[in-house]
Amino acid sequence: MLRRFLIPAVAAIALSLFCRSASADCLSATPGPPYDKHYTLNVNNRCKATVALAVCWRWPGGAEPRNYRLARAGSVTFLGPDAVASNPASTIWLRCATGKCAIACAPEMASVKPVAPAAPATPPAAPVPPAPVPQWAAMAGGLDGADAGGTGHVGVGWAMNADQAAAQETAMAQCQNQGVRSCKIIEIYNEGCGYITTGNNGNGGYGWGTGTTPERAIQVCASQGLACQKPIGGCVK
Repeated sequence: MLRRFLIPAVAAIALSLFCRSASADCLSATPGPPYDKHYTLNVNNRCKATVALAVCWRWPGGAEPRNYRLARAGSVTFLGPDAVASNPASTIWLRCATGKCAIACAPEMASVKPVAPAAPATPPAAPVPPAPVPQWAAMAGGLDGADAGGTGHVGVGWAMNADQAAAQETAMAQCQNQGVRSCKIIEIYNEGCGYITTGNNGNGGYGWGTGTTPERAIQVCASQGLACQKPIGGCVK
């Protein structure tokens, strides 16, 4: 037993079990700072009769029950179990008037470390969109002169394909299918827009006009004094 005047009391949180209500109890106890490598308990005893004190010392990972006897009123500091490193201790205590005094003693639940939640799964990477397939567009046109006793012919064609040569072949075939022998590729492009139209002046005169819009193709065609048809063509994205 060590008298309280040897160690200044330091307040600490402790869970206490009382035999009677707190207002009627004549004893209080709080853990103090370690002394001589032991935990300490500061007790303020106001009881008139001899009392027994059962204490459960608890610290992270351990617990130990001990019993103390108080024969007279006053303040006193009791030594507890060996202090474990820098781990603080808390107490549960029970005051008994006479007879055997015992208290259930188990380690602090707080000494059990919570299981860390599993890290969330990494979401799959977004799929990479495929590269766009290149597109080619081709325009063809031809103008045959009038044979003896006949009239001239004009023909045009337009096609789009992933293969440049295929686009040209299709445009040429469209032009030639109109009975025109002089068809040729007028323009090839792989971006932007292109349109072509044909027209005649009603007196055997024929021609065509091209532009990046239908309106521009008709304007170029009409500038030759021709009445022009609806353009064909389109845009490469």
